[in-house]
Amino acid sequence: MAGNTSVASNEGLNVFPNPTSSTLNIELMTESAEPVSLSLTDFSGKVVLINTLHTSQGLNSSVLDLSGYAKGVYMLQVRSAYLNKQVKVVLQ
Repeated sequence: MAGNTSVASNEGLNVFPNPTSSTLNIELMTESAEPVSLSLTDFSGKVVLINTLHTSQGLNSSVLDLSGYAKGVYMLQVRSAYLNKQVKVVLQ
């Protein structure tokens, strides 16, 4: 990988680039079609973004535009009936 770009991989969940300056790519492997909740929380604990993905079986992807948010450290929570994962996201 080049530069500071990294991929946060967490058992079927990839979040990249991290750190980011604008967009955050999310790739998620699901075993069935199900709604997946995405929430982004700032350092103070305030939820700043809530989004629902309607996934299909297999690999699903989404892009979050974070260009309007303040620089800092955020926590991305990805939740479904079978999944509950958190990934630290750095916005530069």
